[in-house]
Amino acid sequence: MKVTHPVALTGALVAGVLAAGAAAAEHALFVKVEDLTPSGDGAYSGADIDAIELASPNRHAAFYAAAVIDSEKPPNAGNAGVLPEHALGQPVLLDADAPYVFAPNGGWLIARIDVRGEAYTDEWRLTVYEVDGFTYPLSGAPEPYRVSVALAEDGPWQELGIGSGTSRWTLDGTAGMRFDDARVERIEAALARELDIEPITEAQYGMVAGTIARISALDDIAQLQAELVGLHTYFEYIEHVVNDHGEKDGGRVYLARLVLRTAWDRYRSITGS
Repeated sequence: MKVTHPVALTGALVAGVLAAGAAAAEHALFVKVEDLTPSGDGAYSGADIDAIELASPNRHAAFYAAAVIDSEKPPNAGNAGVLPEHALGQPVLLDADAPYVFAPNGGWLIARIDVRGEAYTDEWRLTVYEVDGFTYPLSGAPEPYRVSVALAEDGPWQELGIGSGTSRWTLDGTAGMRFDDARVERIEAALARELDIEPITEAQYGMVAGTIARISALDDIAQLQAELVGLHTYFEYIEHVVNDHGEKDGGRVYLARLVLRTAWDRYRSITGS
């Protein structure tokens, strides 16, 4: 099989992955998830990581994070109730009895995925389940995080990419949902059309004020692109369930588009597009 590496993984790392898979019936992939939001006071500030999954291309085999190797979580108001072990195992979408999420609050998590009976290759897909209001209905907007992988718990690390909400990459670094010309057209169309939506209160604006301030100062183009993918997916979902399925609006559509517009305006301002 020819191995290609169009994004982040080096040939040496992927060769090591292939060799490890071929040499042993059980081996590990180490995954680092770094919350890219600033520390906050809420128990679930920033990215909310529910689970980390490694699956074969045909999904005949799927393995989940089995152990926490290390983590860092700045203290906040709900620090005691949100543990790194809550990111282990299946997501609550598949197992209602699974622990909910680990919110790093601007910190990070290193977890180990044990693979048994399979030789994983660069075509296998890594999914980080981040509670995003789309995959997880009635939750808040997606938050950004960086994902890297390694063959050993202390690295060397190779970045797969930046996610926003539940995101997927193959191990060669190819993202499942991309920021491309088609996405740009859909974002522009979403922001251009007129919507019959409910206004928001000052208190509701306060719920997204921090996010708007953060995005308005963001200079990382790759992170903005990832956040635009997540925020646009979230907006499309909220608009759909409100306008097509009659769910209560309560300002949700307005807020989702407001944050999307903030990210889009910031992206255009620093890229000159």
